[in-house]
Amino acid sequence: MKKKALMIFVLLFWMLVACTLLSVKVEEQMIPQVTTVTASRGYSFDSDPEVPLSCLFFDSNGMHLYSTYEGTGWEAGIRVKEESPSSYEVGEESVILTNSWSGTFIEFASKPLKPGELVSEKRGGEQIEDHWLAVFSQEKPEFSELPEGVGLEEENDGAVLLSIAKAQQPYMDGRAKSLVPEFFNAQVYSFAEMRKFLDALPQVGLAAAMILAAVTIWACCCFMVKNVKKHWVGLLTGAVLGLLLLVGLHFVLGSVDLPSSLLPREKITDIGYFYQEYTEFFNALKSFAPPASESGLLAPNLPKTPAAKEMISYKNTLIMRPFLLMALGIVLPLVLRFVEWAILYKRSLPKIK
Repeated sequence: MKKKALMIFVLLFWMLVACTLLSVKVEEQMIPQVTTVTASRGYSFDSDPEVPLSCLFFDSNGMHLYSTYEGTGWEAGIRVKEESPSSYEVGEESVILTNSWSGTFIEFASKPLKPGELVSEKRGGEQIEDHWLAVFSQEKPEFSELPEGVGLEEENDGAVLLSIAKAQQPYMDGRAKSLVPEFFNAQVYSFAEMRKFLDALPQVGLAAAMILAAVTIWACCCFMVKNVKKHWVGLLTGAVLGLLLLVGLHFVLGSVDLPSSLLPREKITDIGYFYQEYTEFFNALKSFAPPASESGLLAPNLPKTPAAKEMISYKNTLIMRPFLLMALGIVLPLVLRFVEWAILYKRSLPKIK
C-alpha cells in the first residue's frame, strides 16, 4: 500500500511540475503582439485628437477602438481597454476622439483582442521577403493596382497569392489589410508565419514525447517496485530519467515559438481551430494547381508558383515528425524495460560449468 501511494505521489509531483512549465509557456505564447500610435491634434491645438483609421478593428460584434493602459498588482503590464463608441467619431481620413485628450491606441494586432488582456508592444521590426495568401469566403474583388513591392503570383475565384518584397515583422492581419485594402473581407495568411508554425511542430512533438516517456517509465516502475531488491537498478534508472526528462522539458518548451497570428483567441488547446486554419491554407494553395489534364496524369498536383510548391513540400517533410517523436516517447522506455528484463533473465539462468 505504501509503495502504491509513493508511486502515485511521484507521478502527481512530476505532472504538477510539467503542467506548471506548460502553463507558463502557454501564457507567454498567447500574449497578443500589438503596435501602437499616440493620438495627435493635427495642425490645430484646439482640434480634437485623432488617430488613423487603421486603429479600428472589425469582427462579428461590430467596430472597436482599443487603447492601452498600465496595469498594477496582479494585473501588471500593458493591457487593453476598449473605448466607448460615444467617445469617438469616424471621419473620412481619421478617427476623431471627441471625449479624450490624449492616449496610446492600438493600431495593429497579431490576433483578435479582448478588453483587459495583457499585450506585448512591438516597435520597429525587420522587413523580410514574404508571400501572403488571401482566402475569400465571398466574391473576390478585382486587384487592379497593387502597392509598390507587391506582386500578383496566383489567383482563382476564391484565393489570391501575393509576393511581398518588404513585409514588416511580426505579421499582423490589420497591417496586411492596410497595405492591400482588397484584403478587407479575406482571411489572410503569411508564408513566413506558416513556416514558423511548421518549424515549431517538432519541438511540440518532442515535448509531448517527453511527457509520454515519463508516464511510460512510471508505468514500468509500478511493476518493478513490487520487488525492489531485484529491480533496484531499473528503478534508479527510471528516477534519473524522470528528472532528466523534466529538465529537458524545460529547455524544449523554451525553444518553442509559435506564430501569434495563427493562435486561437481563447484556448491554445483548440485543436479544431488549428485544423481549420491548416486545412484552409493548404487547400487554398492546392487550388492553384492546374488540372490533371494539363499537368499530366501522373504529375504531382502542385501549383506553378515556386514559393507555393516549396511550402507544400516543406509541410510534407515536417508534418509526421511530431507523431514519430511521440511514438518514440512510448517505445524507447519499453525497449529499456525489455533490456533490463533480458539482463535479469539471463542472470537467472543456471550457469553451465
